[in-house]
Amino acid sequence: AAVGNVQTVGIALYTKFLFPVEVTSLLLLIAAVGAVYLAMRRIR
Repeated sequence: AAVGNVQTVGIALYTKFLFPVEVTSLLLLIAAVGAVYLAMRRIR
């Protein structure tokens, strides 16, 4: 039963909500790169 729910959520994320998922992943990537940049800047 749990596998069916996970599969349903996965299908919904990659069909109906593909664009919001991609935008969110891009924002998280930018935030991670920015955090690394700020951390490296403080070390120097």
